[in-house]
Amino acid sequence: MRIAVLSVFPPFRGGIAQFNASMCNAFEAEGHDLLRVNFSRQYPHLLFPGKSQFESDTCVLENPLLDSINPISWGKTARFVLEFSPDIVVIPFWQVFLLPSLTSTIRHIKSRSPNVEIIGLMHNATPHDSQFLAALLVGRFLSNVDSAWTLSASVAAHPILRSKSTRVKELFHPTYNHFPPLCDKSNSRSKLGLPQSDEAHVLLFFGLIRPYKGLDVLIHSLQLLKGSSKPIHLVIAGECYEDWSKYEMLIQASGVSPCVHVYNSFIADEDVPVFFGAADLVCLPYRTASQSGVTAIAIQYGKPVVASAVGGLAEYFEGNSLGNTCPPNDAKLLAAAIASQLDAPSPSQDDIKILQRRFSWKTFVQRALSGEDSLVGEASKF
Repeated sequence: MRIAVLSVFPPFRGGIAQFNASMCNAFEAEGHDLLRVNFSRQYPHLLFPGKSQFESDTCVLENPLLDSINPISWGKTARFVLEFSPDIVVIPFWQVFLLPSLTSTIRHIKSRSPNVEIIGLMHNATPHDSQFLAALLVGRFLSNVDSAWTLSASVAAHPILRSKSTRVKELFHPTYNHFPPLCDKSNSRSKLGLPQSDEAHVLLFFGLIRPYKGLDVLIHSLQLLKGSSKPIHLVIAGECYEDWSKYEMLIQASGVSPCVHVYNSFIADEDVPVFFGAADLVCLPYRTASQSGVTAIAIQYGKPVVASAVGGLAEYFEGNSLGNTCPPNDAKLLAAAIASQLDAPSPSQDDIKILQRRFSWKTFVQRALSGEDSLVGEASKF
């Protein structure tokens, strides 16, 4: 099969670019022909909240055609895609700002080749932080695709998908396999200046810091865990996409500053196994979620997780020992879940292997292209 994927790819940084790269590699591993079409400009600099959109200052983009704010590029991108003669075109959605360029490109493709199947890969149904014009723009996007793939049951069941006649296939967020092997816990803690296992437990909050991720709830819960049998340290590793000062003031006011270690920057791939290697437990105190790339990393590394029971997060931990969930936005219940998981036996290696197979890229690709579709509201259960 000939598959074109129109989205963001490395050296653009972040989970979406990594997801797309891994997905395309998995398609190719199954014998499919792939065309990767990248953005030439994802966000204007004035609208980007982070320090850089790229993994490094010197980078080369593959097929950098789509400019999010230049309509001339949208028709050009469509023509380039059609020169490949694809059987299907996969277009991920994760950010409302990009929808005008993506939807217009789809219309250009369909106007020239109506029989090409367009699949919208829905990381979210609507954005986590903003609802302004979201429903309208997402609705237009869905009206122009032939079918949709979702990465969780919660997205498949979202009213905005139910309101469309789009065929929906419910998939999952696979585990990542491009990160280096997990580092030894003792060495990882030495590198990060953390106490060793006999001296303290270490919690990890990993990834971009945004309001919906509930870091403030986790900081409050740390204060409630002061009476634990061993001191509990928290590592915060990821670039803050909002005002960091409010978290700094909360850390100081809560009296947990000596036990909080902050790495407020984008974490390069080669450093990921150090942070996960140091951790006893990965914490996702999200207020809202669809699914989680951080959970996918934790599963790949066999690290236990405590997560809020929102969106698709709970789907990862049903019937296994890798983690547990608690209601969102409640520091007391989060603290209790953390304490319970720290006291629990280490995750079963059998459970870890089963989860890694269940959420593998090979399984994802085979099910995505299996031809088994369902109408929204009756999404395929994998």
